[in-house]
Amino acid sequence: MGAHHSLRSVVSIWWAQRPRSRMLSFLFHRLPMIILWELWTHYAACKYGDARPNFARIIFRVATAVSECIYRRWPSGGLLPPRWSVIMEHVRRESGRRRVVPIRWDPPPDGAVKVNVARAPLRGAYAAIVRDSTGKFLYAISSIAFRWDPVERGGMDVLLRCIQWCISQSFLRVHVESHHSEFDCFFREGTPWYLHDVYARLRFLCSTATVQWFHCDVRANGPTTELALWAVDSTEGMREFTNLQDLDIRVRSLLSMDDLPFFRIDEDGGNP
Repeated sequence: MGAHHSLRSVVSIWWAQRPRSRMLSFLFHRLPMIILWELWTHYAACKYGDARPNFARIIFRVATAVSECIYRRWPSGGLLPPRWSVIMEHVRRESGRRRVVPIRWDPPPDGAVKVNVARAPLRGAYAAIVRDSTGKFLYAISSIAFRWDPVERGGMDVLLRCIQWCISQSFLRVHVESHHSEFDCFFREGTPWYLHDVYARLRFLCSTATVQWFHCDVRANGPTTELALWAVDSTEGMREFTNLQDLDIRVRSLLSMDDLPFFRIDEDGGNP
């Protein structure tokens, strides 16, 4: 019992550390389990088999397992030899890499339109904005969901109206984009039973047009989020916009600056 408590304390102290490097953090989470596994298998081989205690072999097997873990997660670097000096040098070298990633609204391909959908934080208001490949404003809609409706239904009603509008205007290639992952389930099987009618409507629309789903960064969805926030204070319920000048000035200002990027710094060269 005392040994178990001591081991748990050591592992807790180890896991309490928060390395900034993505690769080092990856190894920090796995190394204790790899060491314990190799100790246990070696102990079992000695107790129940004919093996003899060999700490050098344990260290070698741990290094081999760590090398294989790194290779499975980052295969582009190749399989490292099971030597700690080589492994740690590789980790230090990769941890120093950084990549500056611009974040902006990306226009759809020529001939397609993009529908951005957003929800007001902690509110039941939704909005969507449609733009073409040049970034030109085409259509927008905002709505407040009824209190007794599921939250997702308000967003899907807004999205379906946008897709219907696109089809009515002969835009048959539609890219749907949002930073809310809740919309993702509607573009694959497995929606909740109480939303099957909405899913059926979306499937029908997708059969008459090419509709694709994309996830974006929250900072690339600023104008749509601002329109959803505007809808919270509006008393009009659902409202459609076909003229840019009818939008709130805050939304228009964000639309005009939507091609100016934010920047994110990825550690480890942006490796996943």
